[in-house]
Amino acid sequence: MMYGACIVHPDKKEVIPLMFEPITNEDGKTKNDCELNASKRFIEDFRREHPHLKTIFVEDSLFSNAPHIELLKEKNLSFIIGAKEKNHKHLYNQLDKLQELKKTEQFCIEKDRFSHYFSFTNQISLNETSELKVNVLEYKQVDKKEHMIAFSWVTDIEITKENAYELMRIARARWKI
Repeated sequence: MMYGACIVHPDKKEVIPLMFEPITNEDGKTKNDCELNASKRFIEDFRREHPHLKTIFVEDSLFSNAPHIELLKEKNLSFIIGAKEKNHKHLYNQLDKLQELKKTEQFCIEKDRFSHYFSFTNQISLNETSELKVNVLEYKQVDKKEHMIAFSWVTDIEITKENAYELMRIARARWKI
């Protein structure tokens, strides 16, 4: 198995593969290698080879955990990472309370035959045990037949009404791979 990374852009069809990191068990090791460990090695190698490249890591919800995000921050890498409610009870409890108090930003954009609903909050705790603060973007897309899809992400990029749509497009560009 391999951990892979690609360069993607929301406005481009092309996907450019980067170096791959093998997911293997080394001789004599009793613990299995995994995608999270491979990603750590990849990040170290990537930053060593590209020390000044401005990069946004776009990843699935497996990577929305404090140790991984702290590594990205330590390496000066921005991120937009999927965040599922079932994996982030504390985060979503905070969001629910903030929504009840009307302390989240919410708005809708009608564009490209869809209604795009956004809700976001900046600088809230990812979990109870870490002091790590993240920004949360929740997104729902509804078509004319009322079919809805929903996503949510955590990021280190400050979310505003002006950049929420673009952040969503960047996050969803991951599916070009």
